Amino acid sequence: MNGVRSAVVVALLVGAAFVSGCQSKPAEVAKPAEAPAASVAALREDAATFASRGDYLAAEKKYREALKLEPDNIELHFGLGSVLSQLDRREAAAEEFRWVVANGRPGRPEVDAARRWLAESGASPSTASAASEPGADAAPLGSVSGKLTWPNIPAGMDFHIRVVVTRDSDSNVRKFARTKLNGTFSIADLPEGTYKLVGLAGPTRIWSDLPVTVTAGRQTTIDLSPANAVVSATEFPARAN
Repeated sequence: MNGVRSAVVVALLVGAAFVSGCQSKPAEVAKPAEAPAASVAALREDAATFASRGDYLAAEKKYREALKLEPDNIELHFGLGSVLSQLDRREAAAEEFRWVVANGRPGRPEVDAARRWLAESGASPSTASAASEPGADAAPLGSVSGKLTWPNIPAGMDFHIRVVVTRDSDSNVRKFARTKLNGTFSIADLPEGTYKLVGLAGPTRIWSDLPVTVTAGRQTTIDLSPANAVVSATEFPARAN
């Protein structure tokens, strides 16, 4: 009988020790699940959303994150160039647009728009107002000025507009001025003759090939609005992003 009791006591002690060991063993801590990496499509969508709000710095960040995942993506390079142009970082924008032209398939909208931006920029990055390309005649000279009027631009949308005039008889005679929507522009020291005027927000044409006649010693006024634009008030600024 004593042997039975001893066996029972030993069994209980072993069981207690086993339970105690189990209780003292530190519990395993579950590792937090890693957040899935953002996709290129999601980053591009975020960038477009930020750009539509006028937050170009945030849009630039998203485009650069996406380009780390897909460095050969035409749409991403074009989008980055567009927001850089809105930030007035012309050399950086030109670099992106040159990449698009060099690597994109001819006929793609991004390639055509990038090539147009490069052809019509005609400026050094340090020029703050009107600038000219070589080939302009010394005299006689006139000027072109006007105001930009665009309705219903949401607060915070600070679009930089590049107004470019090119003389019909000589494509090397080209000058431009930078301004903002609902601002004014003035381009001076233009040789007398007939010109075409283009207004761009980044690579997007808002005004295209408007005829302008420059007279020596006089200022020609041409105001820009949805009435003479190639996009409607509802299409812009949405179309620019």
